[in-house]
Amino acid sequence: MSAHGNGEIEREGNPYASSTLGRQSGQTDAAGFVQSYGYDPNGNRTGLNLVGTGLFTYIFDSLNRLASAQKPGNALYTMMYDADSRRTTMMLGNGSKRLYDYDMRSQLTTQVELNSSNVPIVTLIDSYDAVGNRMTRSVNGTVATWSYDDLYRLTGQVKPGQARGKAGK
Repeated sequence: MSAHGNGEIEREGNPYASSTLGRQSGQTDAAGFVQSYGYDPNGNRTGLNLVGTGLFTYIFDSLNRLASAQKPGNALYTMMYDADSRRTTMMLGNGSKRLYDYDMRSQLTTQVELNSSNVPIVTLIDSYDAVGNRMTRSVNGTVATWSYDDLYRLTGQVKPGQARGKAGK
């Protein structure tokens, strides 16, 4: 083990590299696959370089919200937000878009993905209980449910085509 000047401890075999500001600057997995990261002055990750895949770039607005992301091959994704900084639209790199809607508690309730002709291809609708636990998720009309105990701990989940299940099993 050795200590960096910034107080971080490096252990042998640690696959993560850190910058002098303590941000993760890279990672190498067991197979030797390397990825590296770049950041803006606010600490937002602005780049991800995957060896063999290419560079992913991220741009943030003045409120540090993700404004756009670009994948290798030039697929560009752009995001729009409402006055409460909730994402309302994501324009996808293939000409389609995803729309988001929220309830009064700012919980995401609806996601609709539209193809480039504005025809819905996927609709997700979530419902929540009074304390904010997800109770149901409908994907194009097929519903999954969650259940909780009196302490709001997850006790079960039922997905379409499955028998009732207990959490963690």
